[in-house]
Amino acid sequence: MKKKASNLQNRDPLDTNLTLKDPDEMLKLVFDSSPEAIIFLDTKGTILNINRKIHDWLGYMPQEVIGKNIIQLPFISKKSKAKIMQKFIKRVLSIDVPPYDIEFSKKNKEKVIGRLLATPIKNRNGKIIGDLVMISDITERKEKEDYILKEKKFAETIVQTSPVFFEAIGTDGKTIMMNDSYLNATGYTLDEVKGHDYLSAFIPKSEHKQLSQAFSTIAKHQKPQQSENHIQTKDERELLIEWNRRLVTDKQGKPECFFSIGVDITERRQTENTLKLLHTINTSINTGTTLNDILQKTADGIRDIFNDTACSILLADKSKNELTYYAFSTYPKIRKKAEKLAKTEIIGLKIPLSKESIFTEIIANKKTITTEDMTKAFEGFTGSETLKHFAREVTENHAFRTAILVPLTAKDEVIGITCAVSKKSITKKEAEALTQFASQLATAIKKAQAEQQLKQRLEFEKLITSISTHFINLAPKDVDAGINNTLKKIGRFAKVDRSYIVLFSENKERMYNTQEWCEKGIEPQIKNMKNIPTNSLPWWTGKLKKHETIHIPYISNLPKEAGAEKKILEAQGIRSVIVVPLIYKNSTIGFLGFDSVCEEKTWTEESIALLKIVGEAITNALMHRQAEKALKESEEKYRNIIETVNEQIWEVDANSIYTYISPMTRRVYGLEPEEIIGKTPFDFMPEEEAKRVAKIFKKIFISKKPFLNLENIVQNKDGRQITMESSGVPFFSHDNKLLGYRGTSRDITKRKKAHEELRQAKEWAELITTVAPSAIFTVDKNQKITSWNPRAAELTGYTAKESIGKKCTAFALEPCCNICGLYADDVKKPVIAKECTIRTKDNKILTISKNIDLLKDKNGNITGGIESFYDITEQKNFEKEREQYTAQLEQKTRDLRKANAKLKQAQNKISEHIDMLEHFKDATVDEILDMKEVEEENMRLKKELETLKTNQKTR
Repeated sequence: MKKKASNLQNRDPLDTNLTLKDPDEMLKLVFDSSPEAIIFLDTKGTILNINRKIHDWLGYMPQEVIGKNIIQLPFISKKSKAKIMQKFIKRVLSIDVPPYDIEFSKKNKEKVIGRLLATPIKNRNGKIIGDLVMISDITERKEKEDYILKEKKFAETIVQTSPVFFEAIGTDGKTIMMNDSYLNATGYTLDEVKGHDYLSAFIPKSEHKQLSQAFSTIAKHQKPQQSENHIQTKDERELLIEWNRRLVTDKQGKPECFFSIGVDITERRQTENTLKLLHTINTSINTGTTLNDILQKTADGIRDIFNDTACSILLADKSKNELTYYAFSTYPKIRKKAEKLAKTEIIGLKIPLSKESIFTEIIANKKTITTEDMTKAFEGFTGSETLKHFAREVTENHAFRTAILVPLTAKDEVIGITCAVSKKSITKKEAEALTQFASQLATAIKKAQAEQQLKQRLEFEKLITSISTHFINLAPKDVDAGINNTLKKIGRFAKVDRSYIVLFSENKERMYNTQEWCEKGIEPQIKNMKNIPTNSLPWWTGKLKKHETIHIPYISNLPKEAGAEKKILEAQGIRSVIVVPLIYKNSTIGFLGFDSVCEEKTWTEESIALLKIVGEAITNALMHRQAEKALKESEEKYRNIIETVNEQIWEVDANSIYTYISPMTRRVYGLEPEEIIGKTPFDFMPEEEAKRVAKIFKKIFISKKPFLNLENIVQNKDGRQITMESSGVPFFSHDNKLLGYRGTSRDITKRKKAHEELRQAKEWAELITTVAPSAIFTVDKNQKITSWNPRAAELTGYTAKESIGKKCTAFALEPCCNICGLYADDVKKPVIAKECTIRTKDNKILTISKNIDLLKDKNGNITGGIESFYDITEQKNFEKEREQYTAQLEQKTRDLRKANAKLKQAQNKISEHIDMLEHFKDATVDEILDMKEVEEENMRLKKELETLKTNQKTR
């Protein structure tokens, strides 16, 4: 066997030299190409050979498997190995082993499922010599089977746990299945329903035919069908179920069963019927239906809500200590006979309320009674043989088992009883529903009994509504006329003799009758009720200030503390009066009054409430008129402010679009507000300026914070550029969403220009004081230095820091007031070229020349002074030298003149002696005339003259 297994392994199935005639080759081909994994084992469990499927499926090579014992195989878990060995031993012992599944591990650790089919290998003698194991990969199939099983269990769980009903009915009408919800609702177990006839066991007989036809229709057309029918519970209750039914067929289309899904709509239908009944009652009340009709509709409604029920309604008359039978209704089977008997003998019948009666107990305790004792339920009828007979007809002959008696209670008063008897137990919810009906019914009865009063009240309400509506739409200018008309209408309707309005002064110390209506023949009192001190009627005004209505049906019954009021009312002939306070913001501003002079009158609570509504309407109209007046004044005031203020008021939305702009825009842009609204501020700016400001606005809108003094340039209609300064605050919606900004803008073009001019002036002034050759400083009114330029520091040796704050007289050798007279009234300003002497920091004495003037504010008030000076010490010294040289020059001139005179004399002598000279040609001048002295003197004079000329030019 080992040799054959080895030969099978060593031959290549794709070898072209193989032929189908060679059995070994055919076996090898089948072995290697088999879709199943094949393993040969000996009787000890050792692997003799494997086909290629092992490698293709699990990833293990033959050398990793062949020769190993089965328990050593790496792709079989310990648990699976034990299972394989158990099965292997059984086969070796000739015990049949059916296919079984175990888990394998691929070489890549992936888990797979294989189904093993092992066949013992026997020799010719029938002895088992090994095992042939074929393994099928069923991983995917197993996953599908597990999924299907899981889904099946899930579906079964849904069916069993679902709150809806599931049922399966065979085509023979037998019950196959009902889910847990169905069984719990009906009280049956599955064993009690399975195999039973569905119609006879669970469906009311009255619905058998209808349901049988429904099943036939579904089977014939094989289409789903939706329907409703009742089912009977184990305790004989009936549930109304809404079904969706369909026919289930086998693969050949043969009907197998009817499968239905149902929802219990019993309570829903009862609720729907309840709402219908409540609607019917309310509609009946509103349409003026008679009390008897309302009660009969109610009894019919109760009958429709609860199956197999009879209902009676009785009303109480406490003054007579009796009940009156008003309505009766019952289920169809006995309705005709019972209702005929009720109409002829019962409706309208009076039932005395004895101490022992169950009705007396219900009325006294105001509690519902539910009982299954029919004798007790009808013991209240003991006073009437007719009722006893009627009760027997309704109850004893038709197996009623439960009764519920509910008091009809309105405003904590029992005005009657509703009695219902049923063939089944009455649930708590049904009892609650009946109690609700009873409450509605009691209200209806009360309203019907007060129908006449209600009619009158409705007419009064209609009048009040009309008046209130009129006041809502009334223009402020028509308020007085509206109040006069109201006083007349209410006075006529209520049949009083006088109606009026009295208002308090603002400090509540005086009251004034402002409007009045009087019936014909009634004397007006409006003139007598002007400027009345409120403290003259302390009881009256005290109640009104507490917001109390004053209702006095009989003036004679006024309390002692109302003595002053009684005296005034009697003097006016008033017999009854009602006064309603006019209240605004928790403060009484006056009152609305109605006087009855001819007869006493009592107002109902409902009428008083309506009068209060009128009072509120009048108050609102008066306050609206006052507010409208104040608003107009305020609007006018603010309109004037907006139109005259020099600032432009604006509002933009979250997209920077103008939604409002004040008329000031005419001055700024030359445009009307309507031409700007709908555009953005950037539409009126130069292009580059618009880009700059848009970026700033974007940051402002993101921050959602106010901004202040934002400057920008705009262009008006004529193209002129204007500098604006804007400030704004954000405004938000109720959910804190930014809606936009509101703010103001002002034209600061002139101010900007003035600032620029001032800046330039300051720069020039600073430049002048810095580069000026003169020293400049300023002083305040106390002669303290406030500024000190560099030239002043240079000349005096004192820095600005050392000088500012000191008096300017600190540097003068003589008191300044004696020299310059800056603050002297008799000295004309400015003072020009005034000379004085100062001492420098290094104790030098300087002579200075200064100009002085006063500094004044825009109103002409003196704020200080300014002084400029320069050093003239050298000039003064030069002037002294010049004076000396001038004196010397004058002396030299005189000397020169004398020399000239002498020269002339010499010349004359020369002339006189020319002839003489002729005679002495060959002689020297020295010999003739001693000229040496003259020449020396002449040279000296020339030098002095040149020196004087040079000095004169220099000076």
